[in-house]
Amino acid sequence: MLGDPAMRKHRIHVNVVLTAMIASIVLFATPIQAKLAKDIKARAMKVLEDGSRSGDFTARALAVEGMGNGAKKAVAETVKDAVGDPQWQVQRAAITALVKMKHSFWKQALIDAMNNERLKPIDEVFPLLEPIGTKASVALMKKALTDKKFPRPERYADALLQVGGKMMV
Repeated sequence: MLGDPAMRKHRIHVNVVLTAMIASIVLFATPIQAKLAKDIKARAMKVLEDGSRSGDFTARALAVEGMGNGAKKAVAETVKDAVGDPQWQVQRAAITALVKMKHSFWKQALIDAMNNERLKPIDEVFPLLEPIGTKASVALMKKALTDKKFPRPERYADALLQVGGKMMV
């Protein structure tokens, strides 16, 4: 039972989720708990870093997204590397983490996502644009859509027409 791949996958998933929760809690610790919190946070980030190299893409995605709560210098390279992951779920988590960390690489990562013809604009790309606000989203889309190499810009024109709202210019 313990060597069962399904159980191992479940243990990895539970470990990563618990670590992400602990990391979030630790970020809001009181000053009295600062030393203990710093220790726990360091261990949590180590587990998340290990999880980001997991063979299970769900565990990788959860770990990478959790790393968005860490120190920018310590986790930036790992999160940036995750943008190149073959699984969209991990790439999406990396973009979310980069936006949360306010790392400058998030703009290029979102433009790359927009360039990916396999991704549905409304379901997969627009949700990533919401946290950055309408003004920044429109500016980023304008930059991507005016590039002559952008594949099938009508996909985004149709998507914007369909959703309407503030992003319609």
